[in-house]
Amino acid sequence: MKTLVQGCETPAQFDLLIAMTRFTSQSKIAALRAYLVDGVPAQRCYARFGVSQQSFSLALLTLNMNASLAMDYVAARNSTAKQ
Repeated sequence: MKTLVQGCETPAQFDLLIAMTRFTSQSKIAALRAYLVDGVPAQRCYARFGVSQQSFSLALLTLNMNASLAMDYVAARNSTAKQ
């Protein structure tokens, strides 16, 4: 499941997604921001910010799952409002 697109997320969208997590590592958050908002290649992001590839990938998976759930919520709410 890949909902988020490298370099295509706005800073505001990114901040909302981070708020839905328990991420506290500023390095991990910075690496994810560089990837999702700035479009920096993943390998450069986790290397630059000293995050392991595994930790970066798991965090990205978590954000994708949260984004997918948020989109499902909006779709369900919109379909309920139309009825």
